[in-house]
Amino acid sequence: MLLALFVYRQLQATSPLLDLRILKSFNYDLALLLTACSYIALIVVTIIFPLYYQGVLRVSPFISGLALVPGAVFLSLLNFLAGKLADHLGFKPTILIGMIMISGGWYLTSNLLSFQSLTLMIICAAIIEGGNAFVMMPAITLGSNFLSPKLVSHGTAVITTVRQVLGSAGVALATIILTQVSDHQQLLGLTHLAATLTAFSYVCYTMLVLELCGLGLALLIKNK
Repeated sequence: MLLALFVYRQLQATSPLLDLRILKSFNYDLALLLTACSYIALIVVTIIFPLYYQGVLRVSPFISGLALVPGAVFLSLLNFLAGKLADHLGFKPTILIGMIMISGGWYLTSNLLSFQSLTLMIICAAIIEGGNAFVMMPAITLGSNFLSPKLVSHGTAVITTVRQVLGSAGVALATIILTQVSDHQQLLGLTHLAATLTAFSYVCYTMLVLELCGLGLALLIKNK
């Protein structure tokens, strides 16, 4: 309710703290949602994968932390390429590549969980995080390009806020699914390991559906 009141107040104000008229731009709205989709995938990977490493693979917290490094390095390296690719191919193809990588990464993860291989999971995480490089910054730049110069700061603030809120919501949802499914499967008689693997697969399927929706949104991007 407080959020609704805030939105109403900002729309009525002559000099709003946060000018929400930016949401009238179709491509900006797409950029906002795509940024949120990619950020949810990124943040869920950094939370859920270590839980898989420690809960299923039984590695130490130190090793599970180190296992996140390759994906982070891959993301950093591809960030340099993403800008050049966007200049060369355009925003839509670049973002589509990223969303395909993210969706493909979650699909691979859902199919490779049962192999219980640290190496395979690191590769899957790297694919998902690498896809982020082709979505996050290009989407932000795309959204800003469809705003007037005086509204760019408002657009950046809205994207940052929505990204953080939905990212937190994504982690909360993934954690709830993980806990509830695992507990339910154990009540049905599955072993702890089998129940945990089933729970992780449900999380992966949920993320896959979300990212496929993001892929659909990317197809709607209009070239300026």
